[in-house]
Amino acid sequence: MKTITRHSLTLLLLCAILLGGFAVPASADSNVDAIKQYITSHYSSRYEGPSYVERDLLQEGYGLNDVQKAIETCGFDWDARAVRAANYACQVVKGGASALGIAKILCSIGYTSQQTRYALEHCDIDWNYQAWRDAHTLVEKRGTNVSEEKVREFLLKLGYSEDQAKYGCTYRLHNSPGKE
Repeated sequence: MKTITRHSLTLLLLCAILLGGFAVPASADSNVDAIKQYITSHYSSRYEGPSYVERDLLQEGYGLNDVQKAIETCGFDWDARAVRAANYACQVVKGGASALGIAKILCSIGYTSQQTRYALEHCDIDWNYQAWRDAHTLVEKRGTNVSEEKVREFLLKLGYSEDQAKYGCTYRLHNSPGKE
């Protein structure tokens, strides 16, 4: 009986690999590096949060552990991205945008509650102005006969604070906020 030497085993494996008989698994680090490259090329100018990116990458067929490691080490400042997404969402929302409304948007695009809280605390959004915009939109749609109480209730339902709702009501009939 012939014994297989280490050299002949190496040659046998090499031939099998070259002929497509065996797949050499990529190292975990190269998978993570490939995913990080994918993240930076596909998401650097977009607004999605890490949970959305994770879900997207899992659907692309990447493994969970590699995806999570890549997201953690890709170099994105997820808090800063959440702030950017909040500011952008506020610009594109028709009418005004309450903190609650922006929080719902951020959560729906994959930001954690901690990242969302950070974004709401650090964004460049004037919540009083947003309340005024929503109040102004309501008055334009329903007419100037809308009571102040109805406007206040409307603003509170949208998630504005009592002070923000009061601001929106106080200035609801003016063409711009801050005029008295």
